[in-house]
Amino acid sequence: GGDCSFLERANMLWKAADKNGDNALSFEELRELLLQLNIAIPDGEIQRGMLAFDTDHNSALDFDEFCTMLRSIQSVPDLRREFFFAKVLGSGADSLTGVTAGTMQLDGVRFYPEDLQAFVLHSTNHTETPSLAECAYR
Repeated sequence: GGDCSFLERANMLWKAADKNGDNALSFEELRELLLQLNIAIPDGEIQRGMLAFDTDHNSALDFDEFCTMLRSIQSVPDLRREFFFAKVLGSGADSLTGVTAGTMQLDGVRFYPEDLQAFVLHSTNHTETPSLAECAYR
């Protein structure tokens, strides 16, 4: 649930990511973790991120460096959750309480260009009006 502390969560992720148990995250381990978290970041960005957060320049992240990186990623809103709300709102379903209670699963929800369009209209108060083509996945 959302009630575990940042450090607990970081610890769990760290244990899951540090496959070889050397107390450092390699590029491959970090990349694998981001994939599991459904965070799609191009390899070049991950490498740049590692350079930025690898303060002792040993080409791996230690736990503190990893936490710093995680905090910076976490400040980005969870778009999947945002989209999910948009999908529920867009469908007019009265299941928002279900979503907030975490009973509805985010995984397996598919978003279509229409959903994205509705989301952008809704979230920008109709100041942005993208076409369906613009909302289609590239």
